[in-house]
Amino acid sequence: MKKLFRLWIAFIIAISLGMMLLASACELQLVENLEPLDTITNSHQDSVITASNPIVILDGANAITDCEALLKAAVTPNDKAVKVWFELSRADSIQWEKHNLDSTYSGRQSVRITIKIKELQPETKYLAAIKAKNSTGETIGANIEFTTLKAP
Repeated sequence: MKKLFRLWIAFIIAISLGMMLLASACELQLVENLEPLDTITNSHQDSVITASNPIVILDGANAITDCEALLKAAVTPNDKAVKVWFELSRADSIQWEKHNLDSTYSGRQSVRITIKIKELQPETKYLAAIKAKNSTGETIGANIEFTTLKAP
C-alpha cells in the first residue's frame, strides 16, 4: 500500500511539474509573438484595432549640456488631428513649464518628434513629460528624468 501511495504522489508531482513547464513555455511563446502596436489585429475580424486617444512615448533626453537638452518622443495620432506638447519641471518643484509644438499631427503611423529645451540650469535634475490631445481625449506619457551637466 505504501508503494502505491508513493507512486501516486510521484505521479501527481510529475503532472504538476509538466503543467508548470507547459505554462512557462506558453508564456515564452506569447512574449515571442508580440507585434508592434500599429500592426496588432483582431483575430476574430482581421481588422486593425486602434485606440481613440493618441498614443505617446517619451524616448528620453539626449545631447544634454549644462543649459539644454534634446527630448525625443513618438506619437501615434490614431487618425485624428493631434496637438502635442512637452512639459518640464525641476525635480524639486511642482511647477511645470509647457513647451508647445507648432505642428498638428494626424494619420495612423507613429511620428518621431524632437524638441530642444534651452535655458536650463546647470547640475539640475529635471522631469519631462509628453502630452497629446485630439478630439477624443488627452494622453499623458510617462515622465523621464535627466540632469544637466556642470557648467564649463
